[in-house]
Amino acid sequence: MGQKAAARPEIQIGIASWYGSAFSGLDTSSGAHFNPHLLTAASRHFQTGSVVRVTNLRNGRQVKVLINDRGPFVRGRILDLSRAAARMLHMLARGLARVRIRLLYPPGRRARITARKLFATSKAAAFKPAAARH
Repeated sequence: MGQKAAARPEIQIGIASWYGSAFSGLDTSSGAHFNPHLLTAASRHFQTGSVVRVTNLRNGRQVKVLINDRGPFVRGRILDLSRAAARMLHMLARGLARVRIRLLYPPGRRARITARKLFATSKAAAFKPAAARH
């Protein structure tokens, strides 16, 4: 009998970056067009379609995101966040943050339901007046 493949850890700690409007409309590896106003991220570790919780270890702020792309392809980084997710983590100015990523839902029905809620939340936030954003 073959050996069972080692399970991938459900938590990662490392450096995250963010990408924004320059990539808007380009295809992601999931086939969706990238929208910097949605709560999404690119990961080489977590499967496309997974939902993860990202915590900024500097300030404790958290956000749930849908993994919809592969990346980052810069050495030493474990996650590329959309601009909306980076804003919620208060990491826009610095550009990088040390984060903890925890798998909440692997790809499947539960992740799709959560992703729909994330999209509704992030679309609503994208259309709030600038003064109302934090």
